[in-house]
Amino acid sequence: NVPTWTTGKIGGALQFDGLNDSIQIPDSTSLDLRAITVSLWIKKLSTITDWNTFMGRQSGTGTGDLWFLGYGDITSDNYVASGGTGGTLYRNGVAISSNTVSSNPDLNIWVHLAFTGTGILAETSSVCIGAGANDATRNCNSELTNAVVDDVRIYNRALTLAEIQQLANATPPETIPPNV
Repeated sequence: NVPTWTTGKIGGALQFDGLNDSIQIPDSTSLDLRAITVSLWIKKLSTITDWNTFMGRQSGTGTGDLWFLGYGDITSDNYVASGGTGGTLYRNGVAISSNTVSSNPDLNIWVHLAFTGTGILAETSSVCIGAGANDATRNCNSELTNAVVDDVRIYNRALTLAEIQQLANATPPETIPPNV
């Protein structure tokens, strides 16, 4: 199913129900980025102790992610990001360590998240928004998120801290042009 259109942080946004909603962006060579920044505004609508993907790209046909931005694991609701050989996770323009900051205090409020990574490998899987793709079908049908998502961006480089802060602090958002 597809998410519903609703009021967002910056104009309109997509609301994912956590049951079967996702967006699947087909593979493209323009998505094979050695360095990447993904950013979005998220309003989490429920708590859960399981993996939830805000945005990601699967690696191969197993359960690994090429890059991933979400929250939770089987024991927590912490913000989690990974990808490449090095990366940084940001919450509202401040760098945080992955899987150490709880997302529970952010329930029903807008939060800006960004992940910068380098050493990303080329891949042929889709990019998923609102879900993950952790099986051989490579469809965006797992790790479903119950949240409102706005202003999703993918850059072909690791943005600087100042640029991340511009995105997190600007209303409407700063116009650092997306490169995909």
